[in-house]
Amino acid sequence: MIFTLLQALILNERNQLLAAPKDPIPAGPPIILAVEEPELYIHPQLAKLFFDVLREFASTDQVIYATHSPLFIDAFQYNSAAIVRKTSIAEGTKVRTCDDTAFDGLNDRRIFQGMTRLNPAVNELFFARRVLVVEGAQDQIAVSAYLIAEKKIQTRIEEIDWSIIVTGGKQAIPFFQRVLNAFSIPYTVLHDTDILPGMKPDAKAVQEKKNAEIASLAGSNPVIKFPHKLETSLGLTDHLDDQYAAHLFFQDPTHLTNEVKDVMKQIFT
Repeated sequence: MIFTLLQALILNERNQLLAAPKDPIPAGPPIILAVEEPELYIHPQLAKLFFDVLREFASTDQVIYATHSPLFIDAFQYNSAAIVRKTSIAEGTKVRTCDDTAFDGLNDRRIFQGMTRLNPAVNELFFARRVLVVEGAQDQIAVSAYLIAEKKIQTRIEEIDWSIIVTGGKQAIPFFQRVLNAFSIPYTVLHDTDILPGMKPDAKAVQEKKNAEIASLAGSNPVIKFPHKLETSLGLTDHLDDQYAAHLFFQDPTHLTNEVKDVMKQIFT
């Protein structure tokens, strides 16, 4: 019902609901629409449509809402987002908006390409207390397997107030770092160095440049690296092809080598 009423309100404001009167009615004052947790009691598919209605209404009037749902975050409109936290009674409630300087040096196209990577699952970073940024799903599965084997969690990393963000490759990590930096969200990066003895100088230089960019953007946030690749540290010669193969592999906790455990301990001390 609310969804339909909001649509009607937008059409009415634009004289599209009814034919415009012969004598135009003077425009009224701007409308401020405030909504507390618009995602409540709404099916996820309908929530997406409801979000579109709010965004459409915001093109002419002002919309303010508080949400705990990544479905109601539009990362591309990062200047319209704010993170509200109350870490302690003494410190009180703090509101953190985007620091645009985090995107210095990126043109609009690159920003758009980066933002489109932030799907609803990835948008959880805006709600996280601490984020672990990894390259692929195999890394995410390995981290969870280690934490379960060490009895730090039962099932999910969220049990210890962490969230894992899968970037889809090392080349995408810097953009996610910029988003996290822009909102002062604490994070740790875990990635492969992709450097082996005897590599061709050009190939080595490419990986060193990528690694240096990640380290430079991290600031005081830790950057933890596998000496070469996750699979190498596991003693494997082949790549873990997909998530299913990784799940099968890590069902046996003995597959976690000491080298992998040492890397993980640097993150979860």
